[in-house]
Amino acid sequence: MRLTRRQTIAGLGLAFCAVKTPPVEARFAVSRIARLPQKPPACAPFDQSAEGPFYIDQAFDRTNISEGRSGLALALRLRIVAADTCAPLEGARVDVWHADAAGCYSGFQGQGDERAVSTVGETFLRGTQLADSDGRVGFLSIYPGWYAGRTAHIHFKVFVGNRARGVGQIYFPDDLNRFVFTTVAPYSTRSRRRDTLNRDDFVLASSGHGREFFADVQMADDHMVAALTINVES
Repeated sequence: MRLTRRQTIAGLGLAFCAVKTPPVEARFAVSRIARLPQKPPACAPFDQSAEGPFYIDQAFDRTNISEGRSGLALALRLRIVAADTCAPLEGARVDVWHADAAGCYSGFQGQGDERAVSTVGETFLRGTQLADSDGRVGFLSIYPGWYAGRTAHIHFKVFVGNRARGVGQIYFPDDLNRFVFTTVAPYSTRSRRRDTLNRDDFVLASSGHGREFFADVQMADDHMVAALTINVES
């Protein structure tokens, strides 16, 4: 269960290979530094955050959004509840999207450290699910990469009926970010090093660095699990 190195394309770290499970040392690091106590949902709306420039308003109805991108396997588990009652919102639509290990989003030009890569027409690391009777959705992805000016994050957008009710970003403990980006390929093979920690991220700062924005990260047998409860107006 080792995470092997892959060749990069045009020096930009764009590897096209299967999702890999975390190596032993990564699994140990997660169990040691990433576990955060799950904050019980408060019956109040989740603070809105920036949607960002890379959203595509199209339902990619699927659970596995990795499309073979190289990285640490990550199961993202979200629970959508009503802000006034904390009752699960069955049928809520949840869109998620994030950057790959090289910091690239699918579907746009100007990606990569040199802003020279086009991913137009690609759909990796984007997905849509409808919440079940307990308000839960799940996605199989990879640990998100960083890009200039931003810490690692996963975007989400929640619709209730046809109305957007919640837009936000999910974050990870900085000790875990540091470990992944400096010791685990392909994240660690980038020629550049990240320039933004959680404490410096302007989007996270605008939210007050609240615990409610950070996923609870644990380890399963062969992948990471990141969980978060999201409160939205119904």
